[in-house]
Amino acid sequence: MVLTVEDLGKSYGEKVLFSHVNLNVNENDKIGIVGVNGTGKSTFLKTVAGKLTADTGNMVTMRNLRISFLEQSKEFDMENTVLMEVFKDDSPLMIALRDYEAALARTEAGDVSSEVQQALVNASAKIDSVNGWSMESEAKTILNHLGIQDFDARVGSLSSGQQKRMALATALIQPCDLLILDEPTNHLDSETIGWLEEYLARWKGSLLTVTHDRYFLDRVTNGILEFDKGRTYSYDGNYSQFLELKAARIEQEEAGERKRQNFLRNELAWIRRGAQARSTKQKARIQRYEQVRDQKVDLTRNQVEIGLAGSRLGRKIIELANVTYEWEGKTYINDFTYTVLRNDRIGILGGNGTGKSTLLNIIAGRLQPTKGVVDIGQTVKLGYFAQTNVEMDGRLRAKEYIQEAAHYITMADGTKLSAGQLMEKFLFPPDLQWTEISRLSGGEKRRLYLLRILMEEPNVLLLDEPTNDLDLDT
Repeated sequence: MVLTVEDLGKSYGEKVLFSHVNLNVNENDKIGIVGVNGTGKSTFLKTVAGKLTADTGNMVTMRNLRISFLEQSKEFDMENTVLMEVFKDDSPLMIALRDYEAALARTEAGDVSSEVQQALVNASAKIDSVNGWSMESEAKTILNHLGIQDFDARVGSLSSGQQKRMALATALIQPCDLLILDEPTNHLDSETIGWLEEYLARWKGSLLTVTHDRYFLDRVTNGILEFDKGRTYSYDGNYSQFLELKAARIEQEEAGERKRQNFLRNELAWIRRGAQARSTKQKARIQRYEQVRDQKVDLTRNQVEIGLAGSRLGRKIIELANVTYEWEGKTYINDFTYTVLRNDRIGILGGNGTGKSTLLNIIAGRLQPTKGVVDIGQTVKLGYFAQTNVEMDGRLRAKEYIQEAAHYITMADGTKLSAGQLMEKFLFPPDLQWTEISRLSGGEKRRLYLLRILMEEPNVLLLDEPTNDLDLDT
């Protein structure tokens, strides 16, 4: 047994994120955690990792349990080199490796003092004593697979995507019994995700992961924990098997509800015929009816609904002629010509750092090409769903943020919906609509940002990593 969770519960104010969570994690268990945004998945991971304290319940762990945790957002020392950050842990080996990298960086910067030389000797001796050089080699291998080749680069010089991948490398390299990964596939290209799937499938240890990548869940996990309306359900198997088992559970719940309604109809008819509750047996029967009547049963299955009209689109959409983009001596796009036609659905593929987001930024007018021309049709109204949300005022309530774009919108069938009505279709019930943005989960903010873009009624959408942080249903 690696970890046992018993009746764990967590609330924020009046909002219950989850309650009565029970979970057993054994050696080599690889468990995926799924559920709609805002149900507390990331909070649960932080609680298991010891970053937050649960309100109720407790956890029992194996002796000296070592946990490595990848959070959705991680803070770095921007002056450190990549390897210094990767080795940022308080285990003796990590301290020695970090000291070695720091001394090496000073040496390469021209510091040949005896103090630095002695630091190199001391760190090397400590690494030798625990056969730790393989750890440095493995760290470099992992960083290479994640697209980071300059190990001496300052963290502050890396792009946000590179920093995310460095955070993943940091989590993977730490010796641990339980690896906890929150959205590990965000900012990874398809080839790197394939490598990560193989790495985790071979990895000897237990895994808890929140991800909205169903293929990753299929290939890596052997168990699923579902968060659904404050409750949790455990399933054996990968994501495909989970879908089958969940469908059977829902069918069973619906059959149980039909049975409950039939019971209530029959008992209500008996009561209306004049039951007097004079005998003990009659009293017990009425009490039983009242207990069943007062049970709270929620079988609603909410789905995000999108059916917006969009504004009229003319013949010319987007034309790129001989577009080139260069930055700091590197060519990302070279002499690219393309014509986007009405109703095109175009996917852009390529490795990290090859210019995919750059191309979208050029089309959106956020970057100017080094050479060439981008011609946008007069009737085109672009909606750009970027990798990172635009700055949101955390003090605004969700509905106020949407109403800044529009108060009403026309649907595809010609009907008009208010901002509040459309928010409900995007899984923002009335109470959540008046929640301050700062209190929303990462996935809820992402869904809100998408809705804001759609409220502006674009007729051409640019989507950069649109599934990042969105739950599977969305």
